[in-house]
Amino acid sequence: MPRPIERRCALGNDEQRAAATRRHPLTLPAATARLQSAFGETTIRPLLAQLADLLDEALAADDDVDLAHRIAGISGSLGFASLSEAWLAASNAETGADERAHLEAQRALAAIRRHLG
Repeated sequence: MPRPIERRCALGNDEQRAAATRRHPLTLPAATARLQSAFGETTIRPLLAQLADLLDEALAADDDVDLAHRIAGISGSLGFASLSEAWLAASNAETGADERAHLEAQRALAAIRRHLG
């Protein structure tokens, strides 16, 4: 039986969230922008909104390995490679992966929310 993801870490701290978004630009990954160019804003916009909802859910969840795995797949499909890698590592219970997944989620959420307005 896989180990539950440990979600209770200091990353719920507002200061750390702010630091995560300050260190990285609040823009969508280039791959996401290419998907948007190929399929159009009206196709990609609701998918980004759904990803944001999943990330909010995951950040609030206690130990949801299945949700972490879903985020890994969906975010990778939408061009968020580092987000996908971080959540896949968390779903596989890799050491230190939970903290990285939370930081990547905060970065992605900031970029998505900026894009969606």
